[in-house]
Order: sequence, then structure tokens, then C-alpha cells
Amino acid sequence: MRRRAWMRVGALSAVAGLVATTVWAGVGTLRDPSDTLAMGPGAAGKPAAPWTEAQAVGAARKSGRAVEVRAKGTSRQVTYANPDGSFTHESHAAPFRVMQRGEWVPVDTTMIRHSDGSVGPKAAETPMRFSGGGDMPL
Repeated sequence: MRRRAWMRVGALSAVAGLVATTVWAGVGTLRDPSDTLAMGPGAAGKPAAPWTEAQAVGAARKSGRAVEVRAKGTSRQVTYANPDGSFTHESHAAPFRVMQRGEWVPVDTTMIRHSDGSVGPKAAETPMRFSGGGDMPL
């Protein structure tokens, strides 16, 4: 009997956690990237400094569009401040973007040849390079 009670408590805790996460995340709505301002005010294509939640909320209210809270972003997570003052958080199982030269860029595993002749992906979470070949058989 005690085991069954603990199982119920565990199940209810899990459900409560999922509900709280869904409510905080704005009912899990996925955003269209064109519907957000990730660069900040006056950025004009230049990378912006990380934004705090308060700065992002102010920009979202002023613009009427969702604004990324850059200080909270990772390669697998992104948080948006919405014009109504709420936040939307997206979590991904795998990286969907990587930091390159101070900017987030989409993951792109297309192989390219580097200036030294090596080959590697355009944008991957783990930097890697493979030999471009040699003049002798292995």
C-alpha cells in the first residue's frame, strides 16, 4: 500500500512539473525566426551584447515582437521575451546553433575545404578537421 502511495506522489509531481514548464514557456509555442528580434535595437546586422531579461522585455514591449534574451541562450536553448511581459523558452535535444566569431549561426554540417587543405563542417558544435588527403597511399 505504501509503495502505491509513493508511486502516486511521484506521478503527480511529474505531471505538475510538466504543466508548470508548459505554462511558463508560453504553452510551448514554437517561434518563426522571422518573428523575433535577436540582434537588439539599432544592431543593423551587428552582433549585440548579451541582453538581460529586463532589457529584452523592454525591447519586446516597444517593438511588439518577441526578442531573444541573449544572456540565456545556449546551443540547445533559446528564451524569448514577449511583448506582454511573459517569456517563451525552447529546448532542443540536439544543438540547433553554434557560436562562431561571437554570433549564433545555424548548425551546418556541409563539408568545406579550409585554406590549409583540410576538410570540416561549416558550423558544428565540436570543431573538427579531417585530412584533405596526401600524395601517398595509406
